[in-house]
Parts: sequence; C-alpha cells; structure tokens
Amino acid sequence: MAGLRPVVELMTINFSLLAMDQIVNHAAKIRYMSGGQFTIPLIVRTVTGGGASVGATHSQSFEGWFASVPGLTVVTPATPRDVIGLFRTCRDLNDPVMFVEHILLYSTRGEAPDDAGFRIPIGQAEVRRVGKHITLCGYSRMALVAEQAADILAQEGIEADEDNVATNVVMPQMGYDMREGTVVRWYKQEGETINRGEVIADIETDKATVEFEAYTGGVLGRIVAAEGVAVPVGNLIAIITEPGEAVPEPAVAPPAAAEPAPAPIPEPAAAVAPPAAAPLADGQVRASPIARRLARERGIDLSLLTGTGPNGRVVEQDVLDYQPAAETAPAPAAASAVAAPADSRIELSRMRQTIARVTADSKSTAPHFYVTAEIDMGKAMALRRDVNDAAAPENRVSVNDLMVKACALALAAHPKFNSFFRGDHLEVHGSMNIGIAIALETGLILPGVSNCESKTLLQIAAGTKDLIDRANNGSLRNDEYSSTTFSISNMGMFDVESFTAIIYPPHAAILAVGSVKEQPVVHDGQLAVGQMMKATLSTDHRVADGAEAAQFLMEIKRVLETRLRCCSNRRLPNRKRPQPAIAGIACAR
Repeated sequence: MAGLRPVVELMTINFSLLAMDQIVNHAAKIRYMSGGQFTIPLIVRTVTGGGASVGATHSQSFEGWFASVPGLTVVTPATPRDVIGLFRTCRDLNDPVMFVEHILLYSTRGEAPDDAGFRIPIGQAEVRRVGKHITLCGYSRMALVAEQAADILAQEGIEADEDNVATNVVMPQMGYDMREGTVVRWYKQEGETINRGEVIADIETDKATVEFEAYTGGVLGRIVAAEGVAVPVGNLIAIITEPGEAVPEPAVAPPAAAEPAPAPIPEPAAAVAPPAAAPLADGQVRASPIARRLARERGIDLSLLTGTGPNGRVVEQDVLDYQPAAETAPAPAAASAVAAPADSRIELSRMRQTIARVTADSKSTAPHFYVTAEIDMGKAMALRRDVNDAAAPENRVSVNDLMVKACALALAAHPKFNSFFRGDHLEVHGSMNIGIAIALETGLILPGVSNCESKTLLQIAAGTKDLIDRANNGSLRNDEYSSTTFSISNMGMFDVESFTAIIYPPHAAILAVGSVKEQPVVHDGQLAVGQMMKATLSTDHRVADGAEAAQFLMEIKRVLETRLRCCSNRRLPNRKRPQPAIAGIACAR
C-alpha cells in the first residue's frame, strides 16, 4: 500500500462491525502510535440508515460510534453536491475517513458540479436557508428532512434557519476566561459581499489579536460594534443579510464608548511634551499585539508613540501614522526646587485585569492543596545533554520539555489529573494538551502543546519553541489557548527553588517547577553531588485527595528519575558519537 490512497467499499455500515479492530485499533491509531511518522490516507465508503425494515443487517446507523473515535474523520453527505465536494476533500487527507452515505439518498437528484477544483471543507455547516425564529440542524438524510420541516414551519409563519448558523454575528468566546473582546479592525464595510470563511475582522482578546472569519455568506448589512470598543461575549457586533434583504434593527443597542469625564483644570505648570503611550507597571508600553509586531518590523520605539486606544493603548493606526520628529537642541534645564515624588495611578491592562479575575476566581472556587517532591534530575539532565549534543541548535531540548514529556507519561497512568471539574462529574480528556506558562511584556499566558501523549521529546521541544516564538509575535491561534487540559509553570530559569502555582480553571491541577541545583546527596551510603529539583503539585480537592495527588507526583518523579530514557526508541543521527535511544514514541495509554 506504500504510496497508495485506497478506497474501501463496504456494502452497508453493519459490515464494518467485522472490521472494527482494523478500523478503530489500527487505522485510527497508527499515526498517533508512531508519533506522526506514518499516515493512513484511507477512505472507507459505506451505506447507513434504513427505513424499510428490511432486516437487522440493513437498518442501523453506526456513524456515531466512529465519530467518537480519535483519529477518524466521519463524513455524512446529504446531496450529490456534498458527495462530490466532500469526497474530493477526503481524497486529499492523510488520515482515515469513514465516508457514510444514507441509503435513502441514492435516488436523490441535485446539482453535480463539474469543476475539477470543486471542494467542500470538512467541519463547516452549510446554510440552506436563512430565517429569523428557529434553527434546524441535521446531517445526512436529516438535512433534507430539516428542509421539509422548514417548509411546513413557513406555512405557519415561522421562518427557520437550516443548519447551525444565524444572521446575527456576535462577539465569540475565544477561551474559557474571555469576558469581552474588541474589534480592532473591520476588513469589510457595510454593503460589501462576504463569503463564508472569509476574514472580516480582527478581534483583540485578553491574550491575542485573532482573525475572525464569517460563518455564513451574504452581505454585511450593518456594523454594530465600532472599532476600538470593548464588547461583552455574546453581544451583537454585526448583521449579515441576504442580497437585497432589509437590515433588521438589532435587538440590543450597540455598545458605545463612555463619554469622558471632564478633566480637572490643573494648576499652571511648565509646558510638557504630548504624552507618550501609557506604560505598564514594569515600564513596558501598553500596545496591541498587531501594533507591537508592526512597530518591530518598522524599527519604531513604542515609547515614542501616543496611544489612541483604550487607556492610552497603542493600536495599529498609531504605528502607521507615526512620523519621526525632527531633532532639536535640548532646552536648558530650569533651576527648580527638588519636589517630593508624587503618588501615581497605574491603570491595569485588560490582560492584567483578566489575570486578576481568573486567579481570584480559581482560589475562591477551587479548594487548593499542595504536595511537594524533591526529584533527582541526574538521569534526565544526562538525557538532555545527549540529545542536545546530537541535535541542531534550533532543536535543543530544555528542562521544561523534559517536564512536559514526564507529565504526559504520568497523566497516562493518572487520567483524573487530565480532567475538568464539571459540578456533578469530571470531564476526563483523552488527549493531553499541556499548557506552559509564558511570561510576556504584557502579562502571563498559558498556550498548550497539543497531543503530548503521542509526541516524542524532540517534537515537544519543537512545539514549545514554536509556541514561545509566536507568543512573542502575537500570532498564537485561539485554540492554542482554549484547549489545554493540564498546565506547568516553570520558574527555574529565575533561580527559584520552589513555589506554589494557582490552578488555571477548569483544570484539575498545575505543576510548579523550580530550578535544578547541585547539592549533596547520599546514594547507597556514599556522599555525592546530585542535580536536584523541587516540584510542587497544586490540586483541586474537589477532583482528587491527597493520596492521589501524591501518587501522581511520585509517578512524575519516577519517570524523571528512571523511565524517561527507556520510554524512547528512536536514535538520533550519529553526528558525534553513537547515541542512546532517545526522543522516540511515547508509552501508549
């Protein structure tokens, strides 16, 4: 099969039960088990559904089973157009696909595009009809049933949307802790045509500026949220209409910027230069990620700019409008009495306000408790040295990468710590998306390395480096913030011996990592110099008890002290000397 992209035809989906091992345990998992080294470009095309009661082996729908299997893509077309566009898309994928067609759709007639480049993207709902009162969702044959239901409702005066879309565009929630966002820039003006999936705006969250794509096509009928105005999550920011359709009045008035209060008249003072951008507590300039990136590209010092955004924040237009002032001779300083330093007021950035709110909420709702262990990092540091001796400079492994790998292996044995607390149950995650705390000029963020359970040490190191680089450039994707399931905070680079971290909700725990220090240790009755590190696990007591947390932390300790090297089976190229087995496939769960 090397180089082939096979299509397997099954008479009906019931016969897939005889191939569950091959589909679920092999095709779906080989890519994960190989650490991404192997791809399975396989399409299993089959028929589902019934309706004629023709027998037990012809009247069942099992596509829901396959939809819950990690590694499988399940596609359920509803029209001939869907079959052509989706099948061509699936043909280009490198992952296994269950292409499931309903048996009662085989007699359906409809559009069949003859354009060889026609494709339909996977994972997006299609809008069949735009209504006002209700949304009907369906897939496969039920999408056509939804159309029929919409016709019946229309006769009763109820206008229904078909599929999952609406004409009202609201401020999206791009993360668990996001409460509001700001439209930094509209790329479309009122009256312009919009295509589904087209970027129509840049939205600034507490952590990044994200491109916002239209989830339906049409005409931008009205812009409700002006640029630079903060809008709560879920509030209306725009209205998209059909061509020629009248724009409805928004149910909620658009948010408006508060009228500035008149400033008190100051006492006469010497003339001063126009204020520059508002500084943060650490002296850094408050600026949006786009403005910061643009200033870096143009070689502009942000401290020279006057911010026109909220609270004096430098925005993109400030950088574009900046003109260097001509150099002038400095005026002689006037003699004056030395005044006592005055008190000052520092406005919190949106990110700082979010950090304050999230950490306070976490401490007040999640009962924290802490367990600490001292870990002998000698073998782990030797592994790191071997990897870095053989690897290119850009592929070097950090202590934090070792911790991510160790936590992934330990979470496989203690999945409760890879969960979210949901009131009456725990939501345990199959994938281990480990967040790493990154300190930026504007505050702390926690993006994650995804699917750590299937990544090698070198892949984790590359993923971490990529996250840090893009975090500093303000180009992280929203899903890299919102999909983490466990987190690590490492302050070892600041020579911190130990500390306790606050759990990032709704995580169950967070690991606080100190620096690796040389200190005397006793091995087999002999005094030696060891490389020791302290790690403290903060745990939500609603999720686990002390004994469970201790066992999980001891598993991390055991991995770092004894298992990290043996859990890899790939060899690096012999660049300097024969290398031990390193950075290979993670232990399977």
